[in-house]
Amino acid sequence: MNSIIRLYNADKSPKTLLQLAIDTVILSLIVLMVPLLATIIIDGMRWDAADFIIAGLLLFISFFTYKVIALKSNMMYKIATAITVLTALFLIWVNLGVGLVGSGMNIPNLLYGAIPVIGLIGAISVKFKPLGMAMTLFVMALLNTIIALIVVVGNDHYSGESATLQIIMLNGFFIVLWTSAGLLYRNAQKYS
Repeated sequence: MNSIIRLYNADKSPKTLLQLAIDTVILSLIVLMVPLLATIIIDGMRWDAADFIIAGLLLFISFFTYKVIALKSNMMYKIATAITVLTALFLIWVNLGVGLVGSGMNIPNLLYGAIPVIGLIGAISVKFKPLGMAMTLFVMALLNTIIALIVVVGNDHYSGESATLQIIMLNGFFIVLWTSAGLLYRNAQKYS
């Protein structure tokens, strides 16, 4: 077991990937108690086993990613990472649950899935360095803007004219979060 990669917390105490994974599983299970209770108590809430498995995987991946990336970072980097991971989690969760544009699988909803993928590829390619992460988040914000423009221009086809304001506001929310995280990563460079 000692051969497992050792990481170090801010207080220099060793932490293995296995210990981080166990912590993350526990945290994910705690969060999943909310929809479990809602499914039991609320008549309209109907999650099945597949919903819990998908939600559990998304939570685990998000929490584990944050713990590993932010482990040896300054506070600005940790905040930027938390915003990035939670925004990606929310985007995926909403898109899988109800769709960001209309419902079901359509081209814009599939394109939204590319944003976190581009973020992951970008983060790995820049080796999680603050300035590279900032550029990655700015690219994610730009990609989100392009998708929003495609949706607004093709609005009649995807969701109807009445949804244009909702589409703009929802995409604006994500764009602001991606950009804010990018700015925080850029500022994190000063403190690293």
